[in-house]
Amino acid sequence: MIRLVASDVDGTLLPSGQKAVSRQVIDAVARLIGQGVWFAAASGRPCWDLQRLFAPVSHEAIFAGL
Repeated sequence: MIRLVASDVDGTLLPSGQKAVSRQVIDAVARLIGQGVWFAAASGRPCWDLQRLFAPVSHEAIFAGL
């Protein structure tokens, strides 16, 4: 059983040149959380910026940043 999904943000969930995470990514993260799987976004960005990028699910996600 999967308990945690962790992903880099820049270049992975946020392709180069884009300024917002796609709706498809947010929906996928919401589905994971809904199934009881923790989601962690990791980046060299400040945590407040990660929370902004993942705003619709930020209250239920984990952020590892500067």
